[in-house]
Amino acid sequence: MVLEFFLHPDGLIKFFGDSTDKTSLLPFYFRLMWMDNSWRATDLNHTIHGFMDILPANGVPSWMASTHDFPRIATRVEPEFSEAASMIQLMLPGLASIYYGQEIGMTDVRIRADQRQEDNGRDGCRGPMQWDESLNSGFTTNKKAWLPVNPEYWRHNVKEQLKDPLSHLNIFKRLLELRHNPVIKNGELETCVISEWMFLFA
Repeated sequence: MVLEFFLHPDGLIKFFGDSTDKTSLLPFYFRLMWMDNSWRATDLNHTIHGFMDILPANGVPSWMASTHDFPRIATRVEPEFSEAASMIQLMLPGLASIYYGQEIGMTDVRIRADQRQEDNGRDGCRGPMQWDESLNSGFTTNKKAWLPVNPEYWRHNVKEQLKDPLSHLNIFKRLLELRHNPVIKNGELETCVISEWMFLFA
């Protein structure tokens, strides 16, 4: 069972079960959703170890970098950093929960006042998936989607990225394949802060 709690790591631990209840639940760990261009290697290291170091023996971490409630990772950071964030999320031990569009580095849509569906500011990260260059980015056959399509859709979509072996999507797919490697699945996590802006993990 996946659980959604915006809690400090100490507060999440009780949901992993104990010696009496061996059921291993999966509370989302949301701290990566605060990652932006201001984060240094020490911030990332602290975020990872702040959770990993207190996990119970039966605990499986579940990492989130984007959701339907917060700006997308590709909106919060530079494009190159967006790919690095995917590498980090997908190579860390445990479950990587992916919000649609992260595979292609989708950014938030700018919503005009007359296009809003909610007043809480969450519409921007909920734009239609960008499948191809057709009308409404191939998301719907309706004349108009519920929320506007990102204007970048005609060149930034799944169809186009499938053609480029170095695209965000194809790198993402290779990372997913790498997750099946026994070292990634069963190895011990080690991290190293090499400098203020350089983080190493294995």
